[in-house]
Amino acid sequence: MPQQTYSGCQKPYKECKGRQNGLGNTIRGLRKDAWLSLRDLAGKSSLEVATLVDIERGTQRPSVDETIELAKALNQNPLFLLGRSIDKAIERISS
Repeated sequence: MPQQTYSGCQKPYKECKGRQNGLGNTIRGLRKDAWLSLRDLAGKSSLEVATLVDIERGTQRPSVDETIELAKALNQNPLFLLGRSIDKAIERISS
């Protein structure tokens, strides 16, 4: 069984869990701002609750199609989701 990695870290999740997770954090923040549970968001998108948990934790990266589904479910532009995660990555690199 392959080891899970975390958001760009090549080590197992437990060793990298302090790393930032831009897209997952953005999705979690938007979901909470909209007062949606994971089950609610799963119902509005084509994703399973377990997949959403993994995306928010950063243990799984959403595909382009999944990102578009999430954006629609959260009433956001998909480029906004990707742009927010890119901005956070640039901040980390710059600091």
